[in-house]
Amino acid sequence: MGEDFETTQVPGHYQIPTHLDVPDKIALSFLGLGVEVTMRQGLICLFGGVLAYRLWHTLSWLSSYGAVGASARLFLPGLVFALAVLIAVLRIADRSVETWLSILLNYALKPKAYKWTSIIHDPNYRLYEGEIAIEDMEQEEEEV
Repeated sequence: MGEDFETTQVPGHYQIPTHLDVPDKIALSFLGLGVEVTMRQGLICLFGGVLAYRLWHTLSWLSSYGAVGASARLFLPGLVFALAVLIAVLRIADRSVETWLSILLNYALKPKAYKWTSIIHDPNYRLYEGEIAIEDMEQEEEEV
């Protein structure tokens, strides 16, 4: 009767995942080379490739200017794609380029000069702590 039941043993050791902040990577084979890219890098490169292709297609009129026009038609989209790859892989102080751009935009939109005024002497300002104003608490302390 005991032979019909399968016994399962609970493992005594559990492995806790330690690399939770590491992004998932995709292994790609490109020209015989193995390349690992994150989803972020892949999407930025894909977006840059689409922009480069659209620019190459839009600049088709440059081919009528001979070798100089054809070179410009290849160089400009190549520059756009190279910039996209640079944005995808470049990290400064362990932050990505788009993070630095958002920091720069935040800095540009905030005022650069602040005027300091004391809130103690402002009659319209009441600092609240909970539901009782600080001034009321000071008056209660004076009464005691």
